[in-house]
Amino acid sequence: RVPAMRAGPGGEPEPAPAPRGGHTASKVGGETVVVFGGHTAAQETLGDVAVLHMSPAGWAWQKLTIGGAAPGARSSHSAVVHGDRLVVFGGRTADGGVLNDVRALNVRGQKPTWEHPETSGRAPEARSAHAACLIEDGMVVHGGVNSSKKQLADVAVLRLEGTTWRWEALAPAGTGPSAGPGRLSSHAAVAVQASGLSGPGAWARPPGARGRQGP
Repeated sequence: RVPAMRAGPGGEPEPAPAPRGGHTASKVGGETVVVFGGHTAAQETLGDVAVLHMSPAGWAWQKLTIGGAAPGARSSHSAVVHGDRLVVFGGRTADGGVLNDVRALNVRGQKPTWEHPETSGRAPEARSAHAACLIEDGMVVHGGVNSSKKQLADVAVLRLEGTTWRWEALAPAGTGPSAGPGRLSSHAAVAVQASGLSGPGAWARPPGARGRQGP
C-alpha cells in the first residue's frame, strides 16, 4: 500500500520526478530517499536530484536546490551512502560514453552540496551498469560494461577515509564453484555480514544458493 502524499517542506505538494530508469535511489537517514540521474523513456539522460521524505503522516517529494558544481547527467551509475555523503561512481552519458569519476552529494546542513572528492590510486576502467555496495569504509565496485560494450568482471574498492579517497584493485580468491560470478552487468550487490576489507577477499557460493552461474 502506497501512503498518501502530503504537502512538501515548502507547504505545497510537489510533483514526483519524471518517470525514469537507470537511476539510483538511496536511503539517507531514517526517512529520506535520494533519487539521482537516470534516463526517460525517450532516452533523455537526466542529472536532477529529488528527495522523497517519508513519515507516518505521509510521504512528500521535494526537488532540491543544491550548491557546488553538479556532475554531468548520467544513467546506469552507482551510489552508496557513507556518513553524510551520497557517493556516486561512473555511469553512461547522454552521448553514450562511460565514466569513471567520483562525485559526492554532501547532505549535511541546510543546503546539500555537490563535491568532487580528491582520489588517489588507479581508478577502475570507465563503466556503466555495474554494481556497488558499501562495506565499512569501502565502496566496492564489480562488473559492468565498458566503452566497447564489453562486460567486465573486475573488482575495485574506493577507500572512503580521510581527505583523499584511495582506489585499490581487488583480486578475490576462489576456484571451482567459488571462482566468482564472471562477467556481469545490470546486476546488484549488497553487503551481508561484512567484516571489513583488510585483504583481497574471496568469492564464495553460499550454501543452498540457486541460479545460473555467470560465464
